[in-house]
Amino acid sequence: MHHGIKRKRPRYRINQVWRTATSAMVLVCLIGFALVALRWTWMMEEWPGMGLDVSTGGELLGEQSPIEHEWTQFVHYGARYLMRMVRDTEGVRGRFIYNLYESGTFKKSSYNVLRHAGAVFAMASYIQWVPRHHSTGMVVQLDELTEKTAQAVDYLKTAFLKPLTNSNTTGVIPLAMWDEPSLITKKTNARRRCAKLGGAGLGLVALTSFEAIRPGMTRLNDLALLAEFIKFMQRDDGSFDSKYCDTFGMDDSVVSLYYPGEASLGMVQLYELTKRREYLRVALRGMMYLASTRAESTSVERDHWALLATEKLLKHLHVLRVEDEGEVRQRLLYHGDQIVQSLIQKTEDMLRKTRRMNATGNPPMPSDGRTTPTATHLEGLMAAMSFSQKINELEMRENAYVSARFLVASQIRHVDESNMRHGGIPAAVGHQDTKSKAIRIDYVQHAICGVMRAIDAGIPLLETI
Repeated sequence: MHHGIKRKRPRYRINQVWRTATSAMVLVCLIGFALVALRWTWMMEEWPGMGLDVSTGGELLGEQSPIEHEWTQFVHYGARYLMRMVRDTEGVRGRFIYNLYESGTFKKSSYNVLRHAGAVFAMASYIQWVPRHHSTGMVVQLDELTEKTAQAVDYLKTAFLKPLTNSNTTGVIPLAMWDEPSLITKKTNARRRCAKLGGAGLGLVALTSFEAIRPGMTRLNDLALLAEFIKFMQRDDGSFDSKYCDTFGMDDSVVSLYYPGEASLGMVQLYELTKRREYLRVALRGMMYLASTRAESTSVERDHWALLATEKLLKHLHVLRVEDEGEVRQRLLYHGDQIVQSLIQKTEDMLRKTRRMNATGNPPMPSDGRTTPTATHLEGLMAAMSFSQKINELEMRENAYVSARFLVASQIRHVDESNMRHGGIPAAVGHQDTKSKAIRIDYVQHAICGVMRAIDAGIPLLETI
């Protein structure tokens, strides 16, 4: 026996415990990294603008919470997308690639002159907007984009702008924006052409917008004759017929929500170019009809084009020297506030989700994931901010913020900016079907027009919502 000698405690037990703890920590870290990777994979699939299109791979592009620089990038990329969609092939030079699918392919489909004109309007708006926002380190191909817009303007006029036929008009023969011929019946193979009020309205919006950039691109007489078609379509009470067909005349079966606002906006812009008050009168009669028929409604349609027209009309209302101008102005303002209230009710759910989930950094999303309704709501809110009297301005700004944030997050971005889909806006996010992932030119048009105005109004400063 070795009394008095103190045994040393074996160290292998301590080492074993340390190794076990270390292994557990490593395992926890690996699980954590795996969960983060899965989360980012989900985010990139659900929110294309958070990174690159998952079909091509690539690195993430920036912060989850959009800032003004990111919103400006969004506009640049969207404008470049529209520029790339303008075809340069003989015979269709200036025509847009209308739909672009996830595979990068596109197919022939019915071509909508309204959406062509709307895309031209967006490109012209961008050309006038970008000099104020060029200090972002991005190379803006403004000369090329201007030339592409001019090609699209030429195509709009040569392919669609034609005289009215069989109209029983006396004297001046109006010009109209005719749709491409559509099949009446397969049995007879007969075709008809129709001209829509909205085509003339957005045609004027597009052509007058580009006139501010390149004066003389369109003859003033042609613009006046296109305005004659809008006057021809207006009824005595200020309302409009929506569609005229060469085979049977007015088509009373078609009633469009947006055509009156589009036509009124076009007429106001033509007034701004020519200073002829007759165009303002047509716009005022059209907007007053809408204001009167909707005055007693508790909920009105979300008519963003009417808000765009009202914004400009109010600036020039004094020129007409109408009787009871104060009352007329108030009726227009009340109608505008009715529409704004409908827009806010639609986006309120997104705003609540944003406040509730702000700590997660997730972008807001409407329940159906659709992009264009959110974009048009944003356009309407931005127009109304200049004149709305009864709607709380902070509430409007907050709703505009969540709308723009969703749109920015939905944009598709690639490492290779020459990729056809780079900068495009899909029909919807959060869905895997082909239709939801398709990009159409008007999806991009409305999105960049809304976000441009949001940037100008300082909406990105609300990133603490």
